[in-house]
Amino acid sequence: MGIELAIASLVVAGAGAYMQYEAGQEAKDANNKMADAQRRQAQLAQRQADINNARSVRQTVRQTRIAQAAIANAGANAGTTFSSGVQGGISSVQGQNNSNIDYFSSMREINGGITAAQVEQGAAQADIGAAQATAAVGGALGSLGGTIFSITGKALFDKTAKSKSIFDE
Repeated sequence: MGIELAIASLVVAGAGAYMQYEAGQEAKDANNKMADAQRRQAQLAQRQADINNARSVRQTVRQTRIAQAAIANAGANAGTTFSSGVQGGISSVQGQNNSNIDYFSSMREINGGITAAQVEQGAAQADIGAAQATAAVGGALGSLGGTIFSITGKALFDKTAKSKSIFDE
């Protein structure tokens, strides 16, 4: 009956190792799906930020043109179209416009960096899943090896343990 029990425990340990392997693979697949979803989310957020940025640039340019036209119109009505005040006002509005566009450009670069970091985070998450799956396989193999050793080792050591000791009298 001892060998049957040993074989049964070995089969159960093997089944447990296989189940642990399968669970690790499922976790790896789930982490890969999550990484893909994070990558898609980051790309969509980048596209959204790009659209909003382009809209803001257009709005800024539109407001600049309106302000410059208003200054030029006021100068024409006053007969001072080519005065330094009117020209300075138009230049000032253009300078502010350039500053705003530089800001939008900087924000676009920052958003691109955030998106890249989110994509890297998703890839790292997938790597974590792969490492966890590998660890699960290692754990399963270690458990299986321990079971085999406990069965075979017991048989080996039980034979040597039956030798007589000087205290067995």
